[in-house]
Amino acid sequence: MSVKIRWLVAGILCLSVCIAAFWYYRIAHRKKLMISAVAALKRGNYVEAEKLGKAALKEAQEFPRDDTRTADALGVIADAYFAQKQYDEAEPLYRRFLEIREKLLGAEDPRMADVLYSLASIESRRGNYPKAEMLYRRALAISNKTMGSGHEVEGEVLNDLALACFSQGKYTEAEPLYREALGIFKKTLGPNSRQAAAVLNNLGLIAHACGNYSEAVEFHRQSLVIWEKVLGPEAPEVGIGLFNLAEAYRTLGEAGDRSKYREAEALYPRVYAFLEKASGSNSPQMVNVLMGLARLDWDERKYSEVEPLCRRALAIAERTSRPDDPNLAWVLLTLANIYLDLGKDSAAEPLYKRALAIWEKSPEPWNTGVAHSLNGLARLCVRQGNYSEAEQLLKQSVPILEKARESVSPLPVASLLSEYATALRDYAALLRKMNKPGASELEARAKSVLATHTCQRPTK
Repeated sequence: MSVKIRWLVAGILCLSVCIAAFWYYRIAHRKKLMISAVAALKRGNYVEAEKLGKAALKEAQEFPRDDTRTADALGVIADAYFAQKQYDEAEPLYRRFLEIREKLLGAEDPRMADVLYSLASIESRRGNYPKAEMLYRRALAISNKTMGSGHEVEGEVLNDLALACFSQGKYTEAEPLYREALGIFKKTLGPNSRQAAAVLNNLGLIAHACGNYSEAVEFHRQSLVIWEKVLGPEAPEVGIGLFNLAEAYRTLGEAGDRSKYREAEALYPRVYAFLEKASGSNSPQMVNVLMGLARLDWDERKYSEVEPLCRRALAIAERTSRPDDPNLAWVLLTLANIYLDLGKDSAAEPLYKRALAIWEKSPEPWNTGVAHSLNGLARLCVRQGNYSEAEQLLKQSVPILEKARESVSPLPVASLLSEYATALRDYAALLRKMNKPGASELEARAKSVLATHTCQRPTK
């Protein structure tokens, strides 16, 4: 072999070693960046994690475009955005992560479950519960296949999936999911964990929505005991538990067991004091407490105390809510109903109209708030002798409530059925006043509605 050839071979070998060393360094550097980015995420240093993730992504993009290294860097950056509540920035990165991992490793890649869960959480925060439900179910299926069942992560996904179903009014679907999550949390974390308490609270909300008020009281009582024991008496969860238990007692009293009003009366001042200390006497959370106290006083015929509570709640709601906020509309409606029952028609009418104007702009497909406002205005018209106007209003409200009853509505079932039956009875009474036919049929429909219970648990 000539000297020139020997030098050429040596040069090629040397160059190969240099290239290999260079790429080894780049790969090792990228791995170091990823390790540091993940460590920053765990420390809660999300800005640093984002910066390191972007540096790792830049280096990963020197490899083939659809490479797992690119996907992993995208995932870290998305996690950093998510932790900073920058959901619009996180979502496209998560979706690109899924696209790459699914293409290279298949639809059941274990890493995909975490990202699907994060995407579901984003959709849930946006109020897009149907899409969130679909993503939670995909995450759960992958998690169960790759990790098995009965682990804490499964409990968390089940809990959030149940919440997505609950938020759509799918109570019979949400309840067994919550019960399954509760069983897992009790087994993995113990019967007195904060996670178990949260699920018990949610089961209480389902029972309340379905009109099972005694069961709701028991669930809320259990969750409150755990929260106070595990988190201490000043934890935010304790305030939530106190309010939910007070509402359950009040509604149970409203349903006929008047002794439960005493229990509610004892709890509402505790809720008020708790919120006043935690966030001030004019916080948005105080609206629900004041309205609860007003409803309790109304049920106990303490009429002179009701209006000041409602007016204060309305003042807070107007100051802290958007002008088109449906929660503001509910306060307006409640105060309007109270004025109507007190015979203050001139005060009730503008409140009904304000509530109606808010709900007519709402994107909610059921728009039951529109029906509530129309029913109130119809009662005003009947009282004023304007029967033809009342009839037109009820003709609009009854189909809305009928549609909501037949659909999956987020409105508590017991409340929906009661309002629907009331509208039918009001319409029947109006037809009789006007000597028009059809009253008997409407009364029969009202009776049938009240005999219906759409929250029945599915038979096993």
